[in-house]
Parts: sequence; C-alpha cells; structure tokens
Amino acid sequence: MSSPRELFLFDSEQLHALAAADTVRQGLAWFKENRVTGVSQEESHLWAEVEDANGELFGNEVWFDADGEMHIQCACGADTQHVCAHVIAALYAHASHSGEQALLGATETAIEWRVKRGRTEVKVEPVGDTVWFGAWKAGSITTDKHFTHSYRVNIRSLTQRSNHCTCPDFATNQLGTCKHIEGVLHKISKRRDYSKLKKQSAPLSYVYLNWDAPQPPVITLQRTSEMDEGLRSLCVGYFDEAGLFKQPLPDGFFRFAAVVQDRVDLDVGEDAQGYARRLAERASQQLRAQDIRAQIEASSGHLPGIKAKLYPYQVAGVAFLAANGRALLADDMRFG
Repeated sequence: MSSPRELFLFDSEQLHALAAADTVRQGLAWFKENRVTGVSQEESHLWAEVEDANGELFGNEVWFDADGEMHIQCACGADTQHVCAHVIAALYAHASHSGEQALLGATETAIEWRVKRGRTEVKVEPVGDTVWFGAWKAGSITTDKHFTHSYRVNIRSLTQRSNHCTCPDFATNQLGTCKHIEGVLHKISKRRDYSKLKKQSAPLSYVYLNWDAPQPPVITLQRTSEMDEGLRSLCVGYFDEAGLFKQPLPDGFFRFAAVVQDRVDLDVGEDAQGYARRLAERASQQLRAQDIRAQIEASSGHLPGIKAKLYPYQVAGVAFLAANGRALLADDMRFG
C-alpha cells in the first residue's frame, strides 16, 4: 500500500491520463514559473494555490476517499471529470517537494533531481520490439508544443549507470544518467514482470563509459556469462579482469574498436567512442598549442600586425586560444 505522500506522486503517463496534453503542458509551465504556493498535505488530502497568467490565485484540493477513489476541486470550477492546469501544477509542485534532499550529497542530489524529472516530464516509447535492452525514444514534455525534442536512449542495464542518451545534459553532466534515461527506467519499472527483468543480464556484452569507477570516467567492458570464447580471448588484451580498459588512450581504444567493428555480439557504446575521440582532439590541440607557442617565442613574443610584445603568460594564452578554435580564457587581470 502506498504511503500518504506517495498517493499524490503521478508520473507522466498518469498525468496525461488525468488531463489533455495541452493542460499538462500549461500546468508544467506554471510550476516552472514558480506560480504554485501553499502546497500542503494531511494524510490523503493535498492543497495548493496556483497563480494563473493574469495573476489570479486559484485554490485547489485533491483527495482520496476510503475506497481509494480520487476527487478534485478547484476554484476555477474544475472537478474530477475535468482536471485543470491548476491541479496539474500543484501535483508537479508536490512531486518536486518530495524526497529527503538534505540527506543526499551533491552527486546523489543531482541524480535524484533527474529521477523526479524523468518520472513526470518525459514521455518514452521503445524503438521496434525492445522490451528493455536496446533503443528507446524519449522526449521532454515542453511548454511549447511546436518546439519538442526527442532523443535516443540506449538501455544496457536496469541496475547500473551504464546507459546512454544523446541529449546535451547526458553529454556534459558526468553523472552517467539524465532525465530521459530515468524516464525510460521508470517506464520499464511499471511492467508486471519488472522483478524478473531486473534479474536478467544484458543479452550481449557491451563497452561503455563508466562514471561509477573509483577514478571516472573509465572505458569499461561488461561481460556476459554467454560471451563467445573467441571474443573473450580478444578482449583480454584490452581489458583487465574487472573490465577496465588497460591500453593507452585514445590510440589503444581505436585499435580495439577497429578489431571488433564487424562483430554483432558486442555493443561498443557511443559514449565510449565519443570519449576516445575527445581525448584525441584534446591531444591534437595540445600539440598545436605547443607549435604556435614555439613560433611566437621564436619571433621574440611578437605577432603579425601587433606592435606590443607579449609577456610569457600572454604567449601561453594566445597559443591556447589559437589551438582550440573555440575556448574561454579566464585569466584574472593583473595576476599574470
């Protein structure tokens, strides 16, 4: 049986079952604009006030009766049969206030925030006949229906942070997850056979970028018990017993990727490949910076068209900017 607080935790699918898509979008917009105030709960009753676009406050109440039936009232006139955006906004606000955030560290808090957003703000669907392992499509519920975004999520595990998403947040947050991945995981967790699926291993071995390692990130191989002996022997030269990549990066990984590129029994993740490419690009930029710096120093700190002579630290900054193409120089003025 759900606890009183969990009674009012609705996920994306449940919210769309309560109200039309436009109503859910409007409720989400009001919640994000901090228009929800006075959220309170007492056992099976939830109260809140929501300010609309005209600045008018509408009080609303959601409660469950002894038979578990949900009832809704709002000052705008909405009821259980016609759920309004004010109630949707209140439910979003209640979900955001749930949880023991103060007890979590920074990483755990960031992950928990994405778990909650994935539950309420993401719509997902499998690609093809995917049950859990494989490709999914995930899209955010946006306030503007004309500018929606969808991303490809690759689920590899239901218990480890070894999944992948093509969204910008996943590419930069260094958490190994995002709200789209969490939305897919929540969708899978609602299946009746979830406890059985959770015990299953991946149907094939895979290589991914591991953010749970002691010194992340680390390119890691997740072996299955049914891994082909030939593939297992091949991987021994590149990964240790724990599955951590042991060859020099990025060249060692590029050699490995070339060797296994035609195999259908191994998934080499986009996250691992992208990490190797970024390391290669960074190494190339460092070499270019060294070359540019040497040329400036050979000209006694002078640049074409500039009369002033560069100081040594300025030479380093110019070389860094020129080598990277797009970069931010954040040296403090007058500190050299």
